Amino acid sequence: MRAAGIERLLLGGVSTAWALQSAAREAHDRDFQVVLLEDACAAASPQEHDQAIGQLSRLASMLRAADLVGLTDLC
Repeated sequence: MRAAGIERLLLGGVSTAWALQSAAREAHDRDFQVVLLEDACAAASPQEHDQAIGQLSRLASMLRAADLVGLTDLC
């Protein structure tokens, strides 16, 4: 990804507490800017999702999917 000039990753998907947390931590450890699309993620329960979001907010920026509309500085 570095060879392609990618510096920022936008993440969303299933399993906020497991898959997304793992991907976000790996990306952060590799010095990518991480942006998590909070409303484009899911977990087994709302409590599990909220807990994972709280942990991830320390190393990723949080956005809602609608916030991407019109943002050109993310590309």
